[in-house]
Amino acid sequence: GRPGVLTTPSVRLLLKKGASCYRPPRTGERRRKSVRGCIIDENLSALALIVLRKGETDIPGLADTTVPRRLGPKRASNIRKLYNLTKEDDLRQFVVKRPLPEKDGKKAKTKAPKIQRLITPVVLQRKRHRLAIKKRRVESRKEAESEYMNILHLLRRQERIRPRSRLSSMRDSRSSVGEERDKEKENAAAKVAKKVAKREANKEVKKVTEAAKKADAKKSDKKTDARKSDTKKAEAGKKTARNKKEKKVEKKATSTRLQEGGAQKETQKPPRVNPLRPKKKRSKRKNK
Repeated sequence: GRPGVLTTPSVRLLLKKGASCYRPPRTGERRRKSVRGCIIDENLSALALIVLRKGETDIPGLADTTVPRRLGPKRASNIRKLYNLTKEDDLRQFVVKRPLPEKDGKKAKTKAPKIQRLITPVVLQRKRHRLAIKKRRVESRKEAESEYMNILHLLRRQERIRPRSRLSSMRDSRSSVGEERDKEKENAAAKVAKKVAKREANKEVKKVTEAAKKADAKKSDKKTDARKSDTKKAEAGKKTARNKKEKKVEKKATSTRLQEGGAQKETQKPPRVNPLRPKKKRSKRKNK
């Protein structure tokens, strides 16, 4: 129970840092927790007490018996402290061992903890290895630093020499620039001349090709005209032959008609004419 809380049941109290029965997860945080009062009653099943003052006689079953520690110290420094040992002593002989229950027909066995922070030859070897790695890193860093400083000195020296060399390079560059300009002008003039020559050559080629095309067109026109005239002559000859045939057929038909008409006139009787009846005059109709 919490001291100072004079109640038998549990009470919900607002607890802060430093109070018993509470550990704040964040700084300055308070929480309401249920805490039992400090008054003892019949509802408690166990009590944790401390003997502050020993009387004349021991309490039977409580203070008259000594219970040994089940587990001894595990850390190397604590074992040395318990037995007042030095660094040269072997700690494996002073570890508190616990006997295991015996099994029928087998030897008795004990169980011992693993000693932590024990300095062994393997631990020393690993330490030497770590230190060697550190030394190598320091040496490599120093070498890199020296190389960097040498490069810096060279660059600064070049910066000092650069203005002097710049003047001489400017003089040389002026002369070289003039030569380059002359070369560029010559190249430009040569390019222009090449372009002009190409244009003239293209014009001549175009003229020749156009003349050849015109000649071919004339030849083809003449051929087509000759073909057309031949076809016209053939058609005219065919038409004349047809006309001649048609005329012959018409003549034959007319001759046959005349012959048939003469035969009919001979067979027909002459019409009767009344001599007393006067003849009618035929009037010529004018075509309007």
